[in-house]
Amino acid sequence: MRGFCFLLALTLQFSSFPLSAAPAAADDPDYRLRPLDTLVIKVYQEEDLSGTNKVSATGSLSFPLIGVVDVQGLKVPEAERKISDLLKDGYIKNPQITITVDTYAPRRVSVLGEVKKPGTFEIPAEESMTLLQAASRAEGFTNVAKTDEVIIRRIVRGKEQKLEVNATELMKARSAATDYPLEPGDVVVVPTRFF
Repeated sequence: MRGFCFLLALTLQFSSFPLSAAPAAADDPDYRLRPLDTLVIKVYQEEDLSGTNKVSATGSLSFPLIGVVDVQGLKVPEAERKISDLLKDGYIKNPQITITVDTYAPRRVSVLGEVKKPGTFEIPAEESMTLLQAASRAEGFTNVAKTDEVIIRRIVRGKEQKLEVNATELMKARSAATDYPLEPGDVVVVPTRFF
């Protein structure tokens, strides 16, 4: 029990370290488009092509004339260039595209399994969240948690990836920099340890 209290205290200690990844600030040039972002797309002198468009859960949007365009993970200027290049291919001679993120997708992670308070937790604006910070938000691991085989489920371009992380080693580390960064939409599953 003493070891578990130590691990919980270490987890809570790590939760106070801010990291600087995945900000959602409107003026951040490194922001990458995510599923469920709402975009305002303007095509100069082409009112019929301009409007509001929501990125789908698979990271794409449907655009007049060119159809489905994959934009997940692109920076805004990259998405503007991609749509412009597709429109140039037989539709508009010199398209000028402007994209503005109107509404950012919710930034949440879910923590399930052997934690004291499973649930979904909001990632604060302009901050990131790590595995141990998420466990801390869930009030720590239970005493039957198999922390050396925590599963992180992540959707990348519409396909689920499963990553296995050794949270026991993360808790033993002397630096918060070794903690595992989560991404919005991640689902953390803490399995049960069988004795």
